[in-house]
Amino acid sequence: MADANGAPRAWSVSAAHTYRTCPLQWSYRYGPHKQPPTLEAPSVHRLRGRVLHEALAAAYRAAVTELADTPGGLLPGTMTRYRRVARAALGVAWETHRMPSDSTEALECLQLLDSVLGALPVPARGAVYAIEHRIRTRTAGGLLVVLVPDLVLWTGRGTVRVRDYKTGRVDPAAVAGSQQLLIYAGLLAERDPTITGVEIELYSLRGAAGHAEPADPRQVADAIDRLERTAATAAADTEHAPRPGPHCASCPFQQVCPAMSRRAA
Repeated sequence: MADANGAPRAWSVSAAHTYRTCPLQWSYRYGPHKQPPTLEAPSVHRLRGRVLHEALAAAYRAAVTELADTPGGLLPGTMTRYRRVARAALGVAWETHRMPSDSTEALECLQLLDSVLGALPVPARGAVYAIEHRIRTRTAGGLLVVLVPDLVLWTGRGTVRVRDYKTGRVDPAAVAGSQQLLIYAGLLAERDPTITGVEIELYSLRGAAGHAEPADPRQVADAIDRLERTAATAAADTEHAPRPGPHCASCPFQQVCPAMSRRAA
């Protein structure tokens, strides 16, 4: 499948999830009927996640820079060491994503950020593999995929941990089956032969704690196979029919969706 310029279209986990939810929404967001950015702003909940992600990424980048010049490559304490950098990044992200000028919301974001920074240890030099780095790779079946993991850390010889931040609480039982983390685990290991083992982690910003599990190879293979099958189905789809459901209430394409027009009539 190619984009409007004829280049191969890269798939992401979010794109596959969108297609399975509603083929028409996928087409409006990623596919042949792609719409210009809508005026409807994302929810405050989603925006909160974005600004906190960007603040934490800035803190880890500051740690990597300092560790490069640190004898022994070890620093004591927690990521609170980079609180000023993280808060400055949060402020920039706040303006960029047009967060509401609400002092209560701002205070909550700052409190969440401080809590998480205080709970995370400063990594050792060389422990950070990737920080929200955009990685283009291919599955064994040739599907072009874009990975943007929140954070990847070396945890031992040949083993990395792929972390995904969540603004809410984390259900430990949901970690092992996370499609996004399983796909990240499999494709990172495929592209980098130095990775011999992968752990996957959901980290709660609300609880300032994470839960990690070894990535099950069978579940990894199933998740990648499902992604490839979704992409193949989308490539063969010429109708991109809407699939009405609860997701319609938060869909930013309601004004152009024929299903919503029929419902209103």
